[in-house]
Amino acid sequence: MARFAPTIIDAHAETTWPQTLVLDSTEFDWTNTATGKRIQLFTVLAAWGYPEGRQRGRLWALQAFPTDSAYAWVSLLRSLPGAPELVVYDSDKSVAAAAPRVWPGVAVHLCEHHLYVNGRKHLRDDGQHGMGNLYRGLLADAGQSYTGWSTFRNAVLAAPELVETGKWVRHWDQQMTGQTARRPNVPAHRSTGALDPHLAKVRQVLKPRAWTYRNLERMNALLGLVRLSINLRDRPGDWSKLITAHAANRPAPVSFDEPPTYLPNEHRAYSLRMHTVPPS
Repeated sequence: MARFAPTIIDAHAETTWPQTLVLDSTEFDWTNTATGKRIQLFTVLAAWGYPEGRQRGRLWALQAFPTDSAYAWVSLLRSLPGAPELVVYDSDKSVAAAAPRVWPGVAVHLCEHHLYVNGRKHLRDDGQHGMGNLYRGLLADAGQSYTGWSTFRNAVLAAPELVETGKWVRHWDQQMTGQTARRPNVPAHRSTGALDPHLAKVRQVLKPRAWTYRNLERMNALLGLVRLSINLRDRPGDWSKLITAHAANRPAPVSFDEPPTYLPNEHRAYSLRMHTVPPS
């Protein structure tokens, strides 16, 4: 890992931030079975990027830190030059603090899917649920436009029985008022949903041995390879060329096999295989 991973990672490294960044993290902890005490081991911060004009994104950065503090996010966001036009996050206070500190003036957008899910939960707590519910209908449009949010906010605040929903609306009102007003002028990726399944893959790789990881440099080297696997840049032939060149003290190759091919079911398709991919 220490010898060969860096040369593989560097060959596929990103050089600048994309137009849209989706930010999220996942924590790893350990529970002492004797005492029942749980401690946080480390956190993995992730950035999913959408280049300008692209509908398909890719995992732009994946890095481990002791905690998911604003300081950690600032460190990650300063790891590449440039600035995105839009940052999308899921109500993480550390992201909300870090992104404006690194990129003053960049739009920071609350994930619209999580906005709807959380609003629906608060409405349910207030007894408002079921098909045809007035407030549920207004909530569906609340994240889509300035008018939609204003209509939902005013309806909720005019109903004293909506105690929990009212608290939630007051908490997010300032951000949502600004967010919905600028929505027509920002890129069209406004959810963290694309990143969620890939963070699940990161957990699948790391969780069984999370307690054993101690060395931050080797951990980030491992995460660099995981990022390439998620981005379908883990072709054995490409990595073999890089390792061979490194071992022979030669310059790294400047070209690799054809770009990854995506099948309709999102399974990977390699250029060489002994059998066809079975239908989904």
